[in-house]
Amino acid sequence: VDMAEVFAADLDGDGDDDYVWGASATGSLLDTRVSSPWTFLGGAAEGAAGFPLLRPIVGTLQPSSPTLLSVERAPASTLVLAWLSFSSAPFDALGGTVHAFPFANQFLFGTSPAGELSLSTTWPMGVPPGFNIYFQFLVDDPPTLHGITMSNGLRGTAQ
Repeated sequence: VDMAEVFAADLDGDGDDDYVWGASATGSLLDTRVSSPWTFLGGAAEGAAGFPLLRPIVGTLQPSSPTLLSVERAPASTLVLAWLSFSSAPFDALGGTVHAFPFANQFLFGTSPAGELSLSTTWPMGVPPGFNIYFQFLVDDPPTLHGITMSNGLRGTAQ
């Protein structure tokens, strides 16, 4: 475990930073200081820039609250396919584990020259508390064995 990986983000929406630490190279969350609606599921496959990391920056998953997800450690200026699912039937693929399956929807984006991507939205009204949503990103990564890699899976639970 790479304990140098410490992330600060306002996970509970109270205006101050909460800390997530102990994220392994595959994005598995080991410990947090706060109760978060987000669960790191692991499953990332190593790419040319390392293991792509999908993480929440902001997101209480309460009605009308802002939600911001970030992908880091992806190749510069490359295509990223965002998968969204409302259930999870994990399976191994591309050297990792697909968690956001079966897909409910997918969206195509591009990373910045720094190999990063940030996506923001407002959490919708009417989503019942306890409802789960799964995210995972497939990344175009030509130098890898399969030419693609994927981020860790991330589950959000509506509050």
